Parts: sequence; structure tokens; C-alpha cells
Amino acid sequence: MSVSVYKTIDTVTVNGSNKYLRGYIYDVNFQPSMGKEPSRLSISVINEDGVYSTPVLTVQQPSQIKIGTINLNMYPIKYTQKESSQGKILEIEFIDGSFIFNKIYVGLIKKHWQIPLQNTVSKNNIQISNYFAPYTINNNFIILGRELHPCDVNKDGSVDYGELNTAVDPCDPCPSCPQDKYSKQEKCDKLSYQKVFDVAYTFFELLDGISAIASNSGINIKITKPFLPEEKIKKFLKSYTGTLKQVLDQWCSDLGLAAIFDPVENELFFRDLTADVKLDESAINAIVDNSNVKIISKEVQESMENTFSHGSISLYERNGETKPYTCEKSQSFVLPIVSDFDIQGERKRKVYAAQGRVDVDWRDDTTSAILATYSEEMREAFWMRYVYGIIDSTQARNMKQKFELGKGSANRSTGFFEGIDRKIPEMGNLTIIQVIEDTGNLKPAEIAKLSAEDKLACNQYGYLTSRITDPIAQSQFKNNKGFFVIAYHEKELYNKRLDFEKKVFESFGRFYVREGFVKLCGITGDAATIRQNTDLFAGDGASVDMIGRGYDVNNLPFQKYPYDTEGYLGCLVYPFKEGNPLSDQGKGAQTNKPPVSPYQSLETKETNVDPNIAKPYFGPSILIVDREPKWSPLPENTDSFKDIFEKYKTYAISEYGTDGGGGVGAAAYPQELNEVLKINAIATASNRSVDPLPGNIKLYAMIPGKFDHKWDYNKSDHPTERLGKEVSPNAATDKNTIPGIIDKKCSVLTIDNSFKIFAPPLSLMGDTPQEGNKDNDNPCDDYIKNRDPAFRILVTQKFNQSKEVGKIQSIQSNLPNTFQENTLKFELNYLNITDNDFQALTSNCYPSAAYLKSIHEDYNLRQTSSLQENLKKLSFKLKGIPNIELRTALELGLEQLNFTYSSDGGVCSISFGNSFAERLSLETLRAGFAYNQSQQKAPETPTTIR
Repeated sequence: MSVSVYKTIDTVTVNGSNKYLRGYIYDVNFQPSMGKEPSRLSISVINEDGVYSTPVLTVQQPSQIKIGTINLNMYPIKYTQKESSQGKILEIEFIDGSFIFNKIYVGLIKKHWQIPLQNTVSKNNIQISNYFAPYTINNNFIILGRELHPCDVNKDGSVDYGELNTAVDPCDPCPSCPQDKYSKQEKCDKLSYQKVFDVAYTFFELLDGISAIASNSGINIKITKPFLPEEKIKKFLKSYTGTLKQVLDQWCSDLGLAAIFDPVENELFFRDLTADVKLDESAINAIVDNSNVKIISKEVQESMENTFSHGSISLYERNGETKPYTCEKSQSFVLPIVSDFDIQGERKRKVYAAQGRVDVDWRDDTTSAILATYSEEMREAFWMRYVYGIIDSTQARNMKQKFELGKGSANRSTGFFEGIDRKIPEMGNLTIIQVIEDTGNLKPAEIAKLSAEDKLACNQYGYLTSRITDPIAQSQFKNNKGFFVIAYHEKELYNKRLDFEKKVFESFGRFYVREGFVKLCGITGDAATIRQNTDLFAGDGASVDMIGRGYDVNNLPFQKYPYDTEGYLGCLVYPFKEGNPLSDQGKGAQTNKPPVSPYQSLETKETNVDPNIAKPYFGPSILIVDREPKWSPLPENTDSFKDIFEKYKTYAISEYGTDGGGGVGAAAYPQELNEVLKINAIATASNRSVDPLPGNIKLYAMIPGKFDHKWDYNKSDHPTERLGKEVSPNAATDKNTIPGIIDKKCSVLTIDNSFKIFAPPLSLMGDTPQEGNKDNDNPCDDYIKNRDPAFRILVTQKFNQSKEVGKIQSIQSNLPNTFQENTLKFELNYLNITDNDFQALTSNCYPSAAYLKSIHEDYNLRQTSSLQENLKKLSFKLKGIPNIELRTALELGLEQLNFTYSSDGGVCSISFGNSFAERLSLETLRAGFAYNQSQQKAPETPTTIR
């Protein structure tokens, strides 16, 4: 060609000069990149002698190249010297700054870079190094990723144990058996310690890493993120590694994007290839028309060969199966003890005592039951001295009764006591007949108050004193103004009461009871099946049983102690019996509204809350621990009581039959007492003409004084008790559920400030119990408020159950009516998903159509139904260079820009098109989403039908 080497081109400069390397620029060709390789530019120079400066090839310093109004930052990487008939020509090639993407490596955390030691965590002597950072910059490395830990349900790079509640098999009939079946922190920590996990990251994390390394390395690159549905895209995780250029290409292929680098602004931005791209001809023509150029030629080309209708089908199918499940759950129950209040009830009664009317309540009954076992004599001293106030001869006379004769059955004479009912029912209706004392100890005024009968009886003081055979005891009796009490009591009634109290004593501290609704793993079946798969454990050798309505209701341990009908069971209940009125549901009701077993209301309440409770179920239930009561000292070890007996001297020295000849297991009374006991002369005549009295005569020797005792309720530690942790340190449970007694506090009865009786822990109720709800909606152990916990047991259910899971065949599709669209071809992307790890089942173990549809939509996230925009290209040959911004030109579809200077002057060739609207295949994208759902393996490779 003919070239004027002396003429410069003002519209093209390199580093501000229109001369370059001692030559004149005569040809410039710019090939912009649309996401493939870096943009390239070539410059040809020529001069007269063919001698040029040697080009410096470098990527450390860009050359500023101006083509018309376009200012490019380009790097010289290659030059070529040519010789021809026209002369010697130098050609230099440049690339844009995106070459740096081939000098940056993208790696994965724990695969290409070790996390800092300070980021490891030690739990239970196990090093846990699960770690996530959005990015880490290390020289020319971008380190990305989070470990795909099975316990990281939402894949945010953090093992949040709260997320694990969502990771439940919906077909599992007992997902909470055990409680940590799907959310056990220790299990997750163990996986962190033992397993090597895959590592992946998101597209936006990659872009953030590019921005960070550009900033840290002094590379002036700006990043403009594409407009993508971030909530869905951020779930799309990949593990791409390699050069940044390679990784960007893979991500753009997945997401249907073109990564475009603007060498003017050094900016990386993205073009969406999934939408129809229409060529904006008016905007392109306006650029040409508004520039000082002349159109030499113009070419418009349009083709519909690239158009197609697009459809997608996702098939989710899986064979049915019988899935086995193991159900195991343990639960500790804190059982309150059956207290003395429970057994005896709130029984208050008015009695006539020496000091007047007094109240007798369950506390007195409790004290009596304990003393009856340790010493019957001390029990009598308690009732006579403390409750009924017989502390001296005067108070004894206040309790004296008069005996009279009357008519009995068949007109026979019988005897009875008249006047005020002054008897002690707790001692067999004991009634004082006479008080005998030494009148020498009385003042004249006191003697004057005695009746003739009393004085006559006191004449026997010397004789009765002689009956005290121990000389020391006899001397003490006289010196302390001892006196005698002659009383009548019914022997059989006395023994009956004594036997009842000993049975009550045997129950203190023995039973721990809780009534409630026991439903651990939802086990169903008959009573035998339930019992076979239920294990009950109690520490310290205690036996434990669980009884529900209809299950062995007659085998309650309580029935080993058949209390007398005079006794009171209080809050202690029996299983509910159908058809019986509420008033019959407790034995020995303590109130007008006894707190009976609330089975009916409890069952209805629970069933209404959870209508899916399988029937039959094990509950409501009574949990019962039968434990040997611990007393200290034991009743047989009471030698210390002997000194106290000597002090009080309240004991019966003789007992006589009322018939004068023995009777009711007693001896005949002596002749010396005939005058005192003359009632028997009539009542026991030899001809038996009248009914004999059913009881006996009892003679007591008493020294004046009170019964000294006090109670310390549940404030002292029991001397021989051990807590559950000590009893069973190796129990298969944690410190909060170790079976056994959980409080050693006990009540202490102290007699005479010296002898102490330690009751079983929490077995005695100190203060008057505050009653709870009486509407029968609450379990019995809630009936008494503020009840202290006493014993902890462990209930464990373990059994196997299977679940029939049906096959799944679900087809989701997006299929257009291709005949109504102006397209040339039809493409069908068909994806067969067979991954069993998809959580496609609802809580009822049935496929969720809505969820399967959402999976299908995720697979086809970046696709449209069709591509109907024709492929179009607009090319110009211009004299001169148009005024244009490169970013605007790129967005309009700039494909090529070439400028050549010849004898005809400067000629510019420029082309625009929408060829990138022909999208890449998105099969990888859909496979990636499938992988992201399971985090284990990708589904089968999809099939594209064209």
C-alpha cells in the first residue's frame, strides 16, 4: 500500500503521542472481550528508515492508548517486525488488565491454606477446627469456602446447634427418642474431630474476594456485581479452584453470565445471557449520526437460526421401602414422698382434756405412731401428759368419770359412765375411775375438797406403793409426790389403735408417688408389650413400678398396708375406676372434696392437645417407689429410753379384768381394791345376771410432770442417708438425672432434750400444708403446695418400630406451547433426580408437592421459557472514528473496532451484535443446585433434547 510516513494521526495516541517507538501509527485494531479472553489491541507503526525502538514488554505498567474518545489501559505483551516491498513494519499487541485474573489463584480453606491455630476450639479435649471466613487473602491466593458439615443445616459456614431441630426424618415415629437423636451437640463435635469435609463457596463470596485482593495488591480493579436473586444464588455452593480466570468462566457458565472487563475504567461487570437481548439499533445509529464521521458503507444482518422454544422437566422418583427405626428415650421423674399428712389427712377433732377443750390433729397422730413403735409406755405418757394434760393428781381428778348402773338388753343391768365424756379414745377410750394419792402431801383445804369416796380410795396408797418392788423406784415415787390413777379401757379397741399406728409408722418414708401422664416414645400395644419395653430404675435398692389405668390396678404396693377404716389416706389415691362416684375414689376422704385420681380429665386434656396420640398409650400413670424407710436409731435400739422412763414414771404397773377373776387377758384384781372398784361387785356378780364390761382396769403409777418433747421439721441432715449420686455414681445418666434420694433433710423428734429420733427425709409435714387446686385437674402431688422433691427415678423406653414409606414419582415441568411461538427449534432439558437425601417429605411422611415444585424452580432458576429474539448484526465502515464511550459501546453489543490509515485517509470499521444472547447450556447449573440440596452428591446428569 502507499503510505505517507510523514503524516500523523491525531485521533490515535499512545501515552499521549501520535508517534510510537519512532514510528507513525497507521493501523489500530481493537477486539473487545465478551467474557472469553482479555480484550486485545494491535498497533502497526511504520517509518522511513525501518529502525524502531525496541518495545518493552511488561504487565507492570499499562500504556495509555486513545482511539478517538476511547481511552484504554493496555499492556504490551508481543511485537512483530515485518519486511516487505512496502518497507519495514513494527506490530505491537496489547491486552487489557484482566490478564491479572491468570495470576490470581482461587483455593479452598483447609485444602490450600491452613487455618490459624487460634481459630481452633477445644471441647472435651477434642480439637474442633470448623471454621469459616468469607475470604482470606494470602499473596496472590484468594482462599474461600466453608466446610459442608452435616450439622450446618443452612450451610452458612457456622454449626449452629439450633438449626439441627430442622434436620429430622419426617418418617421417624419417634424423632425425639432419644431427645438428641437429630440434634446432638456431642455428635456434631465428634464429626468435626473425625471427618474430613468438602469445602464450597458462593459466587458473591468469590466477587468479594476479588475486590479484597485487588485492594490489598494495589491492582486498580473495580467489581460491579450482577443483579441476581441473591437469596437463591447464595444457596448455590461450588468448589471450583484454579486461576481466577478459569474459576470465573466456570461460574459464569453455571449462572448464564458473561464476565466483561472494561479496560477504560478497569472494571469487571457482568452481562446476563439468559434473557432475550435485543439490539438497540436506534442508539447505535445515533452514535454514528452524532459523530463527525462519514458512512462509507453499512450492513445489517438478521437471522432466526438461533431462536428456540425451551422447556424443562424434573422427575423426582424414589422406590418405596420399609424403614426401621430405633426408639429410645429416658426421662427422670422427681417423686414427692408420701408424707404423714398424706396418710393421715387433715383430721382435727375437739376433745375434753384436764385443761378444758383442746384440738387434736394429725401432728399428734404422727407423734403417737412413732412413739408406739419405739415404746408403748412413752406413747401413753405422750397422750396422758401432753395432749390430755394429766400432769398431776389435780388434773387427773379433772378427768375422773362416775360410773352408774343401767338396764341393758333383755332387761339386764349394765354399767355406763355418766356426765361429760372425759375419755381418751387413742388409749382404748381410757376413762379415769379414781385417783389415789398420799393425803399427807395435801393441805387441809385440799383434803376438804375430797369426797368420802376419794378419801376411802386414798387409804390404799400405802398398799399400792408397796406394789412398786424396786426400792429405789419406790423411794423416788414417794419423794416426788407420786400418785396412782385407776382407769378403765377397752383392750380390743386399744390394741386395734396400736396396730393401726404401727402400720402407719411402717409407711412413713416408704413410698414416693407421682401421678401424671407418661408418654415418652409413643409406644403402643398392650400392657405386656409396654412393660416389656419400659425399664424403671431407682437407686439405693428401691423398687419402682408404674401403674396405669387398667394395668394391674390391684397390685399397688399400698395394699400391703391395709389401713384401718379409722385411718386417713388423705391425698394418697387409688386408680380411677369407671362408674364409681368421685366420693368413692379415695379411701378415708379427708375433706368433702377428696383429691381423687384425675384420670378422666387428664386423659381428655392430653388427647385434646395432641389428637395424634396412639391408643392405647401408657398413661395416665402412677409412678411408685417402694423404699425401706430409714429411722435412726432403729426402734430396736432404744436403750437410751430407759432413763427417760424412770424420770416420767408414767407406766401401767397392773392390769385387771373387770370380772374380778381375770377377763380380757388380765389378772384378777386384789381384795384390797374391792372398795375402790366396787363397781365390779354388781357388774360381775357370780350369777352373771348383768353384762360384764368389755374392757379392763388399768393401774398407773405417775410422778407429776409434763411430757418434754419438740419437733424440728426437715432442717437436719439424716445421719445415715446418702444422696442418689453417691448411691449410684455409674448410673447411665447425667448429674441432673441421677436416680436416688435428692435431699437428706429430715424431721427430728427430741424427747427430754436428749433422745433424738431421725425420721426418713421429707416424710413428715412440718407446717400445715397449703391445699392446692381441688378441681381434680391436677395430679395428686400438686394438691399440696410447696411439697419438696424427694426421690428421682429414671424411666426408659426402648423398642424398634418400622415405617412403610411409599414410592415417589413426581414430575414438575415448564412446557411452552411451541406452535404459538416464532422460534425455529425446541429444546427440552430433562433432569432425573434420584437422590434419596432430598427432604421431600412432610411431617406426615408424604411427598410435599410444593417443595418438589420449589426444587424444580431452583434447578431452572436462570432459564427462560424460550429465546425468540433473532440474531442481529449491524456493521459500519466509516471515514473517521465515532465519538463513543467504551462502556456504552460494550453494553450496546460492541463486537469489533478497527482503524486503518491509508492513502484514502483514516477508515474505521465497527460492528455491534447480540450474538451473546445465544446462551450457554445451563445443565451444570441445575446439577449444581441438586448437589447443593443434598450436599453429598450430584444427581444423574441431565439430558438435553434438541
